[in-house]
Amino acid sequence: MRRMRIATFCLIGVLVLSLTAIGPAKADEYPALEGLKSIKMVFDFRAGSPKMAATLFGLIEAAIKDESVNGAVGKPEVAVVFIGPSVKVISKDRTGFKPEDTEYLDKIRASIKALKKDGVKLEVCLVAAEMLNVDPKSIFSEIKHVGSGWFSVAGYQAKNFGLIAAY
Repeated sequence: MRRMRIATFCLIGVLVLSLTAIGPAKADEYPALEGLKSIKMVFDFRAGSPKMAATLFGLIEAAIKDESVNGAVGKPEVAVVFIGPSVKVISKDRTGFKPEDTEYLDKIRASIKALKKDGVKLEVCLVAAEMLNVDPKSIFSEIKHVGSGWFSVAGYQAKNFGLIAAY
């Protein structure tokens, strides 16, 4: 739990710096990356609010394209595993959402396509889909179905992916 919090705060710090900097960022802004040749991240994505999910997707996209990180360690290897309430926002079925959610749901759809194009591994937990009555056939086609998102996250961690909580 403590590692998750630390990883979350580190990611938020990296993202805030990269999004608020004037001009291109420099690799020396990230001392934690010193000496690394690569970086791997797995996002445990659980945000069920369309607005929050769209915001987090924007941050993930920005992190992947951060030139200061890419210049220091190359393009990050990234996986996103959708667990819990997030399975609803990656479904073509918009039943239960408010009209004001449409803008965010459209942004999420565009982000999923962009992330897949950027080589991000996308997986959805079918246990969560079943528990939340989300038809697996309604989940965006870019996302691979896995039995348990927990096992996927654990597998990525075993392969040295840093865990980042996206709630």
